[in-house]
Amino acid sequence: MLGDIHIFDGPHTIPGDPDPIPAMRLASQLYSHFQQPKNVYVIQMNYGDDAWAQQVFNQYADVTYGNTKTAISEMCPTKSCRGGQSHRNSKWDGILEIGKAPGNWSAEDNARLQNGMIFAHEYYHTIQYFNGRNNTYIAPTWLLEGSANWTEKMVAFPSSYADFVKWRSSDLREQYQNPDKFNSAWVEEFLNSFITKKPADPHQVFDYYYGPYTRYYQYLMGGMVTEILISIKSSDSVMNIYKYLGDGKSFEDAFQSEFGTSWAEALPYISKAIAAQFSQQVKS
Repeated sequence: MLGDIHIFDGPHTIPGDPDPIPAMRLASQLYSHFQQPKNVYVIQMNYGDDAWAQQVFNQYADVTYGNTKTAISEMCPTKSCRGGQSHRNSKWDGILEIGKAPGNWSAEDNARLQNGMIFAHEYYHTIQYFNGRNNTYIAPTWLLEGSANWTEKMVAFPSSYADFVKWRSSDLREQYQNPDKFNSAWVEEFLNSFITKKPADPHQVFDYYYGPYTRYYQYLMGGMVTEILISIKSSDSVMNIYKYLGDGKSFEDAFQSEFGTSWAEALPYISKAIAAQFSQQVKS
């Protein structure tokens, strides 16, 4: 369950606007069958808070991996200062950096802050890290970010399915407006490229976070895969994959262990199901 949450507000942020804990508590409850960090440090910053935020970050971040050296500088390079990142330390405590400049945001970005999506999304990553350990990033990016994308919507709209559908439809508006582009062949190639690490176009270079695709597609397509997987079993099923990874299994072996079928066998069915939602305009 939810451990101790330590909140640090920067010199240019508004304390308690909003309170991160309710959304984090709901995310924690959603994955209550899994071990979670004992401590989570939430660094909330605005433009101009870099030096302060780096000082706080350095107190708790004692391992170097990925973008930990540039994490703070990436948060607020401009006054728009939006989004969040999640990191962990050697004790597997979570360290969240949250950019907060609602006066410079779009209505959608501001809503993601106020309804708790940002906090739920980044806290969910700390549970992934705690269970996947050093093997968390063996899973494809679309699962890492897509399951967080699904979780944030569950937390934001726990009592209104209509609001959930409205947000989801808006999030996937490009796909619903262009079903011919996002057909089953496209979806299958997209998903599998993050497994094989080989884009369809041999002239393109694979990147864990991007592949050869628009970055946000990982969140959207992975969110839809997550919907399918949890409808087959439960919300525990995706986190179970991370537990298997933490035990040393490959993604393919973890998937097989959890669902009783191989990823290669499941992929065409998953891809067709996702594409059919776009072509048939199924939004709920």
